[in-house]
Amino acid sequence: MAKSIEKLTSDVSAINSAVKGIDIRTNEFLAEQAYGVVSQEIPNVDGSGNPLALGVIQLEEDMKGKILRYSKVVLTFPDGSNPLVIPNDFGVQPGIGAEDEFIVYVSPVGTQVYPETTYPVGSLILGLDYEANTVLAAAGNEDATGSDVQYYIAGSLTGASMPTNEGGSSYDFKFNRTSGVVHAEGFAGKNIIGDSGSSVADIGIGADIIYTGNGSVIAGYIYYLNSSNNWTVAQPTTTSSSLGLLAIAITTSSSPSTDGMLLRGTVTIPFLSGSPQIGNVAYLGGSAYFGGIADVVAPSSSGNVVRVVGYSLTTSGTSSKIWFNPSDDWVVVA
Repeated sequence: MAKSIEKLTSDVSAINSAVKGIDIRTNEFLAEQAYGVVSQEIPNVDGSGNPLALGVIQLEEDMKGKILRYSKVVLTFPDGSNPLVIPNDFGVQPGIGAEDEFIVYVSPVGTQVYPETTYPVGSLILGLDYEANTVLAAAGNEDATGSDVQYYIAGSLTGASMPTNEGGSSYDFKFNRTSGVVHAEGFAGKNIIGDSGSSVADIGIGADIIYTGNGSVIAGYIYYLNSSNNWTVAQPTTTSSSLGLLAIAITTSSSPSTDGMLLRGTVTIPFLSGSPQIGNVAYLGGSAYFGGIADVVAPSSSGNVVRVVGYSLTTSGTSSKIWFNPSDDWVVVA
């Protein structure tokens, strides 16, 4: 009987040691994965009802990676118990020179945190959105004219300027609820080609715009970029005025490098000579006296250049919609 008791005691001791070993390894694993390990005791709320207002939670070592503003972290005991979710309302952490600190932002607009128990030294800061951006985009203001997109901040949507450490006040993402047009610089995705409007120089979505060159241009007319970097009225009467880079002015302007020129896309031009039908080839048209237009009839005079600039999308000769896509090929009439 005595040996049986000794054996049982030994087995229990071995099990306890194994459990302690598992606990230690678990704690070590959690600490290894943690965003930071707390080096100070964090008290629970006091009798006056103050929130967690330490401002800075000091960590044993530098914080790992980045936690972006508006993401969340979890404060836990060393063994991962007693989780307390803390929204990171302060900013991108860690900040410069504060790699061993986690700052709790407490203000009228910040989220106040009320721990229900004291968190001991060795407690962990775990990242729910570890090195992840939780800024969520949504539609813009209530008007339908194309407004700056809203983003997620502290539980609500705002159209205000973004903080300096997240790109400043610049906006490069717009959405028009009436047309369904999304404008995004650097946008990766399908290039959806849309119809142009009825006014001269209206362009459809998906157009290619270039911002270069000098000179004065009139909306809706076709120009070529000459060797002096000036946009000049294009016409088929000479090779010099028809074989270069062609573009359509999208606005009457003396600063095409600022206002842009259409390289390709649907556009409404002032004149499409001939008797256009939908799907007709459109050639560079005009004469030495009246250039910058398109024609459904190819030039036929000797020395003229036959160059396709696109296709007709309407049957109207004025305020005509075309798909503008100048060909790289041409023929000089004998």
